Amino acid sequence: TATEWAEHELHDLRTLSKCAPIEFYQHPGEAIFVPALWEHAVVNLEPSLSVSKQVGTAADWSYITSWVRGAKARSVAV
Repeated sequence: TATEWAEHELHDLRTLSKCAPIEFYQHPGEAIFVPALWEHAVVNLEPSLSVSKQVGTAADWSYITSWVRGAKARSVAV
């Protein structure tokens, strides 16, 4: 669950990782931009609604299609 992740994985990221997570509170009316291919997690503190849009440019197309093919191959192999 998100709570378990926050208690265990996030704690390790904060203390053991060389790359500290960016943490913040998002308030009503605020928007967040997450760059393409950034791993991220969201922990909602109350009932919430989110809307997302994935955007890729022509320059990203080759990478995106090869990543999708690899993901499909990995899911079939499992």
